[in-house]
Amino acid sequence: IDMLGEWVFKRACADIGQFPGHRISINVSGEQLKRDEIVTMCDRVLRETGRSASRFIIEITETVATAATPEILRRLEALRGLGFHIALDDFGTGHCGFNYLKTLPIDIIKIDRSYIRSLAHDQVAQIFVSALAQIARIQDVTIVAEGVETQEE
Repeated sequence: IDMLGEWVFKRACADIGQFPGHRISINVSGEQLKRDEIVTMCDRVLRETGRSASRFIIEITETVATAATPEILRRLEALRGLGFHIALDDFGTGHCGFNYLKTLPIDIIKIDRSYIRSLAHDQVAQIFVSALAQIARIQDVTIVAEGVETQEE
């Protein structure tokens, strides 16, 4: 997985020039975050390509977040220290509660599309999204609603 992750990141660094003013999101697995090499590889590739980490978003899933050891949290902080943005992907699908939002070093919360699709008719989804938006505002975290396809959503 480490070799594939490095290839993906190198490819993203090569392609980012075609998207001025935009960021590229890269999914990172829990396995990658278990090793310090993720930080050293990202730093090395950035230096080799001359790219800025601020152009990239590292996405982790709720599963990774709920299993985050102090070492994984340290690596996420190190990636943020390099300038990467960290996103918590598919929030609301697993066991990641609001308490994790206080301790995870994240910049972006991506609300799972299942909540967005049911907003028009599901009061629980409405309250969930509203509460999450309030927490994000207080913590200066960006909210992304995944799967928005209609005016109502």
